Amino acid sequence: MYQLTQNTSVKADLLWKRTFYDENGTNGDVSDLNTWNGSVGLDQELNEFFAHSLVIGRESSFSGVANTQTVNFARYLPTYQLRENLALKGRLVYEDGKDSPADNSESYIRRIYGLGLGYNLSEKLSIDASYDFIKNTSNVASRNYEQNRVLLTVIYDF
Repeated sequence: MYQLTQNTSVKADLLWKRTFYDENGTNGDVSDLNTWNGSVGLDQELNEFFAHSLVIGRESSFSGVANTQTVNFARYLPTYQLRENLALKGRLVYEDGKDSPADNSESYIRRIYGLGLGYNLSEKLSIDASYDFIKNTSNVASRNYEQNRVLLTVIYDF
């Protein structure tokens, strides 16, 4: 992480992934993974109440249908401090995902819109309650969906 100003920092990461698969699987995918993962992020505190972060990147991982899945993403996370230990948190996410070539491989666009509250129980322990609306648009008709998700997350900083 690099501190640009007192209230603004930038972070970046980059790694190379190389994975070999057997070519006798049943999914029709004979490709190996040879690509990069990485992201660039900006964190900023505008004042004592409002902070936000933006991360843009790419991730490749194992897939349930094909050998691998690559996702290009943008994530915007605003936070408004309501009280010393209570914050209103937002989440806007855009993902453009694609499976490696396989029988029934998928390409999709996923959008996530979220809102929640974070409460600090102590210096190291906090709890978040949030709601997300997720809309997934896929080239495979049976994988188009809208989802309402409620999360309760307990966070402990070691």
